[in-house]
Formats: sequence, C-alpha cells, structure tokens
Amino acid sequence: MQPDDLTWVGLGGEHVPALQGFTCADPPRASWDRLRRDHVHPRPWELAVQSSIRGLRPPLPPEENALLAFSGDALAGVSRVSWTDGGEQLLVMSIARDVRFRGAGLGIVLLRQTLDVLRTVRDEAGIGCGAFARVDHRNEPSRRMFELAGFVYLENDFEEPNLEYWVHDLL
Repeated sequence: MQPDDLTWVGLGGEHVPALQGFTCADPPRASWDRLRRDHVHPRPWELAVQSSIRGLRPPLPPEENALLAFSGDALAGVSRVSWTDGGEQLLVMSIARDVRFRGAGLGIVLLRQTLDVLRTVRDEAGIGCGAFARVDHRNEPSRRMFELAGFVYLENDFEEPNLEYWVHDLL
C-alpha cells in the first residue's frame, strides 16, 4: 500500500462513526475465562489501542493530534501523537491499522506519514526535538515496524512494565 492510495485527514466530528467501528484487535473483543473469572485477550495491547481509538472525540486537547488514513470510505488506519508533558518532545501515542488491511504494509506507511507530520510540527514550533514512542515489548510486529522506521530502543518504562521507550531523532 502506498501513501497515494490513501486519503489523509485530521480528526473531525464527521469521523466519529468510523472511529467507533474501527477494529485493530484480533479477535475484536476479550472473551470470558471461567477459570480466571476475568475477561482475557491474546494480545491485550491491541484491545487497549482499539478502545482508545474508538473513544476519540474532537476536539482533542491542544497538545494532541490524530491522523486518519482512509481507503475509499473505509477507515484504514489511525495515528495519534502528542507533545510530552513538558512540551519538549513529541510522542507517538498509537499507530493502528484496521484488521481488514492486515498484510498490506499500512502500518509502516502510517508511521512514516506520522513522522513527516511530526517533523512539520517540530519545525513550526522551532524546537530541535525528537520523537518518542511507547511500545509493548510483547508486540514484536510493532517493535520491528518502529525499528524499520528508524526508531531505536531506549529503555523500559518503569511505571508500565510491559512498555518500552523507543526514540527517533526526526532528521
């Protein structure tokens, strides 16, 4: 899949129905485990990202932005970014592609498009900063994708034991 095959837009109120139907988790819901007496999912990070995307509503806080990729009328992918708390670095909050587009290379296309947006945001702010991402260490496809896009593993997140920090210099 190429960037030209997609329509790229920022988040607007007209996109809420598409966001509510967005499915990046496979399976799309957790199932009930009678032994654990709890809901379980084989890839809980997918379910967490899917829930956060389905809950997006404009307007986003001023430090956040969302980039949506449409293939025709179908919401194919969503990228969410933010400034860090101090406003000194950029953070890739999530990169997700709909399960209907699995295997099409959309994840890396979406991440590269997101990096282009982050470079523009950085240049407009006049700050020489990089970008961080928090990636679940169990999510090997995402780890490979971020590495392919030029991110480098930095360290584990000490507050969230399943997450790792990755960094990109945005050059």
